[in-house]
Amino acid sequence: MYAIGPYVSYLALQWICLILPLLFAATFFFMPESPHYYISKGKKAEALNSLKFLRGKSAEGVQDELNEIQASVEEAMRNPGTIVDIIKSTGNTKALIIYLALTLFYFIQQIFLKALEAILTRLFQQLL
Repeated sequence: MYAIGPYVSYLALQWICLILPLLFAATFFFMPESPHYYISKGKKAEALNSLKFLRGKSAEGVQDELNEIQASVEEAMRNPGTIVDIIKSTGNTKALIIYLALTLFYFIQQIFLKALEAILTRLFQQLL
């Protein structure tokens, strides 16, 4: 955008920037659902076709992986997770604390910027 933006009109730049999302949408339309999704819905034949497409192998070449996927999906269905499981993970807890701290700092920064803006506005009005 920065490389061609100065040399073309806004309308031309808009059309140029639209090319990538349109190309993505056109190609992604042909992407099959994931094998995990098909297995969870009980559609093993569609899962096999999806895995063959994604791996570029024959049915025999992906059968072991399909069996692993089926086992993991069945295990996940037997043992559903809870919110507590997410919080128990130390990595997730650290990420949550970092997110909350950054959000808090952002809001504090915005409050101080608004206060500084009000003070400077009054100061400049008094100087004029």
